Amino acid sequence: MKMIFRQCIPAYVICAPLYHISVSDKSKTKKILFLHSSTAMGGAEYSLQELLSGLGRFPAALHMVISPQEPLYRHIVRLPVQRHEWCLPYLKKPDTLIACIRALKTVCLNAIRVYRLVRKERIQTVHCNTFRTLPYCLFVKWFTRIRIVCHCRDNIRSARLGRFIRYMADDAIAVSAYIHRQLPRANSTFRTHIIPNGIRLSRFTPGDTSALLRRKYCLPEDVTLIGNIGRILPWKNLYDYLSVARRLLQDHPKLHFFIVGPATDEVYTSRLRKQIRVWGLTSFFTFTGQTDNMVPCLSGFAVLLHTAHEEPFGRVLMEAAASGVPVVAYASGGVSEIVEHGQTGYLVPDGQIEQMAGFTASLLHCPALRRSMGQKARERAIALFDKRDYVRNIYKLLTHD
Repeated sequence: MKMIFRQCIPAYVICAPLYHISVSDKSKTKKILFLHSSTAMGGAEYSLQELLSGLGRFPAALHMVISPQEPLYRHIVRLPVQRHEWCLPYLKKPDTLIACIRALKTVCLNAIRVYRLVRKERIQTVHCNTFRTLPYCLFVKWFTRIRIVCHCRDNIRSARLGRFIRYMADDAIAVSAYIHRQLPRANSTFRTHIIPNGIRLSRFTPGDTSALLRRKYCLPEDVTLIGNIGRILPWKNLYDYLSVARRLLQDHPKLHFFIVGPATDEVYTSRLRKQIRVWGLTSFFTFTGQTDNMVPCLSGFAVLLHTAHEEPFGRVLMEAAASGVPVVAYASGGVSEIVEHGQTGYLVPDGQIEQMAGFTASLLHCPALRRSMGQKARERAIALFDKRDYVRNIYKLLTHD
């Protein structure tokens, strides 16, 4: 504890006379600082990459704090972003007093660095890509009047967290109406906005690439491919995916199931593999690991099964729609804002394994229905999830005086 105060109090004394000094710049080019912390490439990381690449076409000077060790680094290294290379640790809820003290020290030291960077570069807006990086804006909040924008991409599990977001941020961007309902009410100093994620639609074109996947993974030519895409984490609820697969294989033995995504939780991944072995389904499953290019995978699937509970939005659902692939998913969270039941896919109540398997079987039996739903999904993606609209709306928010 003494070490924390020895390092943080001098900085406070230095910064205190600058309290509420505005960072101003007469240049028309807005200076925006992006803060993000990650341990793997997921929806938040890919969405930030899309945002940064799109903002490069607008009159804005982009800065970002990022470590070369972060997975996102190699995706933005060629983008027009000035990188400040240090690591913002990924904050988790501490479970012991020692962990709490260490977390406090980490936050304070990095918050000082962020504050100094903001002053040096004359930053006008700070964008926190998730609420996990908001604590690093603590001194920026206290000692300046520059705008802090929090991009809320995850579920807000407690009222206390909601109050913290309202205190720290001037604006909060919700990726879905579902997340927006979890935010505190807007007031004169806190504004909320709904801006869905967007994707580069030209990357995703309908077409059957299942033959490529069969050759790559040495699968029989007569099997139909079904997939689940995303980081392997408990809340993605992949046990239900295994249960649906087991139910489908009773009547449709010529199926093969893919799990596409990094094993973020290795213990959970090993339990999934063990369950597959116990059920004797090893030959029916393929774990691909991290795949940067999802296009061949998506286009090769007859159906995408999405079994996550309370999905905040679901980037992969947009990508499936753009690829013309129907989705069968749980209706909780923001999924219903992407998948239109009976038109672009099917939505079922959480935990309804039999119902999910039944809808999937109906799509497998009717290729014409799959094509029709896929075409409607593509049209919906073009209308609602174009990257250009996503970037334009966020640019307007970040540069608004």
